[in-house]
Amino acid sequence: MPTQVSLSTYRQELKVRILQTAMREFKQKGIRDVRMDDIAGILGISKRTLYEIYENKEELLLAGLHEEDLAKHEKLQALSADGKNTVMDILITIYNNDLTEITNTNPLFFAGLCKYPRVMKYLTTRTEEQKKEGMAFIYRGISEGYFLPSLDYEVVLKFIRLSSKTMMDELEFHGYDADYLFKNIAALLLRGFCTQKGIKIIDSLL
Repeated sequence: MPTQVSLSTYRQELKVRILQTAMREFKQKGIRDVRMDDIAGILGISKRTLYEIYENKEELLLAGLHEEDLAKHEKLQALSADGKNTVMDILITIYNNDLTEITNTNPLFFAGLCKYPRVMKYLTTRTEEQKKEGMAFIYRGISEGYFLPSLDYEVVLKFIRLSSKTMMDELEFHGYDADYLFKNIAALLLRGFCTQKGIKIIDSLL
């Protein structure tokens, strides 16, 4: 029994290490340029061991995205549950986290996601879930006096999502640093739906 527990613990720890290593490599080099063999080599494990845990690159990428989304969701829930945080406190934290992620991610990573059908299906489902959470966040921002009450926020959220996608996909933007683009586009979008009370906070941030 102790041996079985030890093997199970090792397997779980290895699974976490594989995900962390794979996502780091994917984001640094782009998904296409990272082979399963490369990941096995970095970790010092056999290809057979890697394929026993993750059958292929798409399964590995899907698991990595899911774990990252889960971690982000838990952090956001904790921030929202803390009565000391206003909507703007949470928005600034999201902004800083997203800026850090975009700055440290090769644009080829985002471009490569569309090559994997299961990943795209997951991202579409995730977008629907995020839309519900986003609307709840918007209503809270309106009640706190930071967001304008007169806008159609379903349209606003769609526009924000499509703007972010365009920023990553369009060749016209490829000559700019990702953090530079993000800061400028975020300044435009965030200020657009904030009241004067919210704009003061946004301007102090940007």
